[in-house]
Amino acid sequence: MATFMDRMRESLEHAARRALPGLRAEHVEATVFRAAYRERPWVFTPEYLGEMDAEMLAYLVDQMQYEEIGMLSGEGRGASEQDRLREIERSRFNAQWDPVTQQALDLATNFGFGLDVTISCKDEAAQAVLDEFWTAKRNRPVLRERNIHRLSRNLQRDGELVLVGFVSTLTGDMTVRTLPPEQITALVTDPNDAETVLFYRREWTPVGSQTKQVLYYPDWEADDAALASIDLPPGAERADQESTVRLGGTAFQYAAILMLQVNEFQGRGWPTFKAGAEWSKLYRQMLHDRAAVVRKRAMYTDTVKLKKGGARALSMVQARLQSSHVSGTSGYETNPPAIAGSDWLENDQIDRVVRNLGNSGAQDAERDANAVFAMATLSSGAFPHYFGRGDTFRLATATAMELPTLKHWQRYQKFWADAFRDLTDFVLTMKERFGSATFDTHECDVSQDAMLDVDPKVVLDAARALDSITKSGAPMDENALGRAALYILKMALQALGESDVEGVLFPDPEEMGPGDPTTLPKPEPPVQLVLPPVPEAGAAPEAGAPEEEEEGAADPLEDARTLRALLEDSYRHPTEEDMRAAAGLALEILDALERGAR
Repeated sequence: MATFMDRMRESLEHAARRALPGLRAEHVEATVFRAAYRERPWVFTPEYLGEMDAEMLAYLVDQMQYEEIGMLSGEGRGASEQDRLREIERSRFNAQWDPVTQQALDLATNFGFGLDVTISCKDEAAQAVLDEFWTAKRNRPVLRERNIHRLSRNLQRDGELVLVGFVSTLTGDMTVRTLPPEQITALVTDPNDAETVLFYRREWTPVGSQTKQVLYYPDWEADDAALASIDLPPGAERADQESTVRLGGTAFQYAAILMLQVNEFQGRGWPTFKAGAEWSKLYRQMLHDRAAVVRKRAMYTDTVKLKKGGARALSMVQARLQSSHVSGTSGYETNPPAIAGSDWLENDQIDRVVRNLGNSGAQDAERDANAVFAMATLSSGAFPHYFGRGDTFRLATATAMELPTLKHWQRYQKFWADAFRDLTDFVLTMKERFGSATFDTHECDVSQDAMLDVDPKVVLDAARALDSITKSGAPMDENALGRAALYILKMALQALGESDVEGVLFPDPEEMGPGDPTTLPKPEPPVQLVLPPVPEAGAAPEAGAPEEEEEGAADPLEDARTLRALLEDSYRHPTEEDMRAAAGLALEILDALERGAR
């Protein structure tokens, strides 16, 4: 006869067999859910972690290699708009709190953007309009001297700079402002040309309002026919049609956008320093760890040993040395630490020895930190010695690294020169469209700070040395002399602050004719110049000898343009007289520069 336990076991086994299919399904579902939870980057998007701040979210995404794993299909997911916005948030945080990012932004702005910008229009009427735009009170928030550097800093920080021109349809005068790039939520391009942007969709919530607004701004270069061919969503409002755009208390009937982008990817700009942000964070953490090690090792500097007395004597000495805040309740320190230079008293029962802190691994840590720091600074285009780590390289190594950094900033300087030409064209186009103005040309020259400060004395010594060689009659390749003279002339023009050196020397390369561009052309007719005597180093002027006054003040740039006349026709083999004439004119330019420096 079956026992009670046997009947219970059979009953449970029968129930289990009946419930097995359902249990299996629940088991599979639980397994899938657990896998989805553990392997979240394959299934869920980063928005699932929206409750975390941007820094923690970026860290988790990097740790899970979300950008490499992609989706379950194995296809790469690329970069989303949320990724870009997250990088902008992190870049803005680093721009305020990370010293490496701050220095990277400052270097690009100080060297690439420069301190002074001068725009010279070739049309006088256009110059007057541009001067009014540049100096008008309405544009001071963007263009005044203490604010204009923000254009470069914000562009490098966010990857995009959105310049909005609010135009008066009565006068054609333009007011310029900037928009946060995150407000531009979509770019509407030409259906047949993805590189041509026609509209910028802006979404924002005005201050004091809870209603989101949407407005489509045209690109400043888009023509009316191209804009009319775009089918915008029903009810869409355009900033250049029928709607009134308000800026402060002023209403405008027309507004357009000029967008600048750096580090462009998938049609949008990304922060320049995003590739180095993680390395900079790692470097900062390494320094924190090293500081913790040093502080811990410096916590105790001496060892005090008691020869006799046991635990009670040890507790007594400890009470004598420690702060009264440990055991006291008065709130006052009655046993403060001894000041520097104090005396130590002990008897034969106490032995005090200075601890040997030993090797803390600082040399190995420094080498590791240098490698991480180099990775952090590479994305800025500058090397570690520009960030205050001059001890990282020898002088020869640091000097050899100057050229890539110089080219990087020169390219960025040309970027801004082109941007200022576009802004000038924008201003003049609006003036012609709404202000009934006409200009012969919109062309302009943009002058910025010289990338390198050329020492006039160095250029002067080089020019005089070249002139001495040409006068000595020593055999020397004429092409080599020509290249040397041309190099000195370029340095002279750079020292004079001329931004377009090549344009001054060779205004139209297509009309130069055949020949080696590194050689000096043959002057027509030859120019013979008498060089002033060069006083010996340290020689004092004769007593009572009055200084000779020149009849007219020398204009170094005018002399440079005179030199340009000598370079009109290019020949492959200039003569020795040509060399001497060119070197002599270079000396006149440099002498004028030296007189101005005095």
